[in-house]
Amino acid sequence: MSSKSLFSQIISRVRADHSNGVKTSNEHWDSWHKKHKMSESQNRAIKTVNNKLRRIMKSPLKYRLDLIFKRMMQKETNKILDIGCAPGDWLVYFQREFDFEVYGVDYSKKGCEVTKEALSKNGVEGTIICEDIFTKGFQTKYLEYFNVVFSAGVVEHFTDPTEIIRIHLEMIIKGGFLIIMMPNYANGSLYRKWYQRKMSAERELLKTHNTELMEIPKFKEYLEEFNLQVDLLNYVGPINLTMMLPFRSRFLTSIFSAINVFVGYLTIFLNSDVFSPYIVLIARKLG
Repeated sequence: MSSKSLFSQIISRVRADHSNGVKTSNEHWDSWHKKHKMSESQNRAIKTVNNKLRRIMKSPLKYRLDLIFKRMMQKETNKILDIGCAPGDWLVYFQREFDFEVYGVDYSKKGCEVTKEALSKNGVEGTIICEDIFTKGFQTKYLEYFNVVFSAGVVEHFTDPTEIIRIHLEMIIKGGFLIIMMPNYANGSLYRKWYQRKMSAERELLKTHNTELMEIPKFKEYLEEFNLQVDLLNYVGPINLTMMLPFRSRFLTSIFSAINVFVGYLTIFLNSDVFSPYIVLIARKLG
């Protein structure tokens, strides 16, 4: 099956509007994780390249996160929950860098399997919960349970993110941290323009994102109703060429990661709504 035909099948699944205003489906993420699962040789090659890149250069985002989390490490216990945790890269990062007790939740069965494999391969212990966070049982069990709740690439898939942000916050203890990351497909973004120039199926994929939320003034409006102390809300990071290759082999990603080192040196302190690949919110829950 060609990449284009598989892509079209995925798009057909995500066109329907789902409960809670979510723009994607369980089947979409199962298909995504199955298609993007790496072979053993690819995994070793990418891990080797990425480990070397991390030793050479950290992105401004990682520098900023390191500063905040090192302050938090003074506490005896630090539990972190990653919402939409597949494929598990962030859980590995948080456990290795900060020795956090890591938890991940994902409603995609395939995504949970991929995450468990990633933790096992990296020698990381963690708890993976294969459940929908909108269920009452999950919300009750983990109410005010975590020091940090983190998500990357989640809230922008909701037409109205108010409820999903509220769920993030309810899982956090008072004084704990909320960290939300999303791709920068804001109006005028280099990455949005790239997607719009690609084939029609990829333009359809852009519709699964709430791009209005990626305008910082609009994001601030949604945050105003919550009792938060915002530490950082900005476009963050050097130019990321790999985001401009949405359907590619994972091996090519490792090659572009190496190229990104050189591009990254030139744009390492860039915080631009045009060129920065991510939007990052870091906030403390006040009550």
